[in-house]
Amino acid sequence: MKLNRKWLNEEFVDLSNVSDKEFVETLTVFGQKVETWERLDAEIKNVVVGKVLSVAPHANSDHLHICQVDKFLGDEDKKGLYAWNGFGKVASAAEG
Repeated sequence: MKLNRKWLNEEFVDLSNVSDKEFVETLTVFGQKVETWERLDAEIKNVVVGKVLSVAPHANSDHLHICQVDKFLGDEDKKGLYAWNGFGKVASAAEG
């Protein structure tokens, strides 16, 4: 059986302060043998997640856009940052 800690945390009990090792050991103590466990985010590094607020063409370029973004990095949320990009398929959150 596969068990998702995030789902348990959202639906049943707060596990935010429990380490993976403590969680596995507790399940074992209560009779639920844990054969393996893995973190799905273990290999993800240097990724920044953000929401595009607005997109406008760059004044001095025909292929660049200026995007206003909210960046989410744990406790370091940054609101209203600007980024330049050359991707053609960028839309703001309001545009869907």
